[in-house]
Amino acid sequence: ESNSSGGNILIIANAGVFNTKSYAPVGVTIANGQIITSAKASHPILVVDENGNFGYAAKSSKASALLNGTTSYIDGRTGKTITGKKIVSAVTGFGPIVINNKVAYEFENEKSHYKDRRARQIFCTKENGTYVIITNEKEGSSGGWNFDDMANASIERGCIFAYNLDGGGSTATATRKTTADAFNVYTSTGRKDPTYIVFTADNKFPNR
Repeated sequence: ESNSSGGNILIIANAGVFNTKSYAPVGVTIANGQIITSAKASHPILVVDENGNFGYAAKSSKASALLNGTTSYIDGRTGKTITGKKIVSAVTGFGPIVINNKVAYEFENEKSHYKDRRARQIFCTKENGTYVIITNEKEGSSGGWNFDDMANASIERGCIFAYNLDGGGSTATATRKTTADAFNVYTSTGRKDPTYIVFTADNKFPNR
């Protein structure tokens, strides 16, 4: 993919869980201040508030209440409850792995396959505000990651908050250094993915 079709995008990584037959996102999805899906989430929700702070909301949270700032969420970097902040972006993955630089063991049974070694997609933040996407390509005992592996990999990379996005057969990441470069693309199966976390060269909404 060239610059002409990639716009200002530098990194794009698959994010939320979805129906693999209809490819529709499930749970709560908010993009750029607009509600995309508003069904009850099955797992804690990754959220971004109006000030750009990341954290997670309870799976019982309603999309409209998150958007309006009438429900609370947990700041991933401090572990503190935040109230009165509008959520501008949200996606339902599988839940926190690291909170406030500590392994979030209370979520290790959030998904039954956390004991299995799978391809994984992780979103992290560092203390200095740097964002990190960790993509583990391998499946099975030859190199796939379980919950502990994900937590250790995140902490080793300096992440104080880490959240497990959709992985396994949905794992997909495309990166390039400049907008003039072609994308370096990895997909675990070539499956279509409906939601992505995107980093742009100019910090503006993605264009293509």
